Amino acid sequence: MTIRKKTLIPIEELTLSDRKNFLLDAQREGISRAITAGFATSEAGLNIRHAQLTQDFGSAAALNFWNTTALAAVGTAYSVFPAAATPAVPNNQIMVFYGAGCSTAPLPVSLLAFRQGVGGGTTYAVFDMEQLINQLRPQGLFSEPIVYVRNEVMNITVICRILTNLPANVQLGCYVVEALGATVSN
Repeated sequence: MTIRKKTLIPIEELTLSDRKNFLLDAQREGISRAITAGFATSEAGLNIRHAQLTQDFGSAAALNFWNTTALAAVGTAYSVFPAAATPAVPNNQIMVFYGAGCSTAPLPVSLLAFRQGVGGGTTYAVFDMEQLINQLRPQGLFSEPIVYVRNEVMNITVICRILTNLPANVQLGCYVVEALGATVSN
């Protein structure tokens, strides 16, 4: 029996070919889910683009850049969205998360959790952000993409490891897959 564990792999440990393959795998997973959901009958009918915060996450994003809510207590989970909301995936989209990074130094967060549903919800994956601390580029790709389908609630949080009383700039790599024509590709 093979046990598969989702991991966050620091970008510096990956070759350029590895990176391209991880991104292509994330896109393929999104395409497969979109076709299964009936958005299109083939890849040709789909648009794949990077998520735009205020457009794709609505009022949860509040601003058009990644910021957590203010980190006010060590060991506490905080939303990666500035408005502390748990947005739902629009009915006509698939969200595919493929990586994460943090440009706030020193790294104020540890565990990055992807859950579905309000409150605890179903856990899709938990990643240890602390392994990025000693990297020149505090960024990594997920060994497997995290996929949210239509109407699922995206409960994405980080655990505070350094009390700052300020937001942390935790960026998530995310593709949006939707029917062609729904949004102009960026």
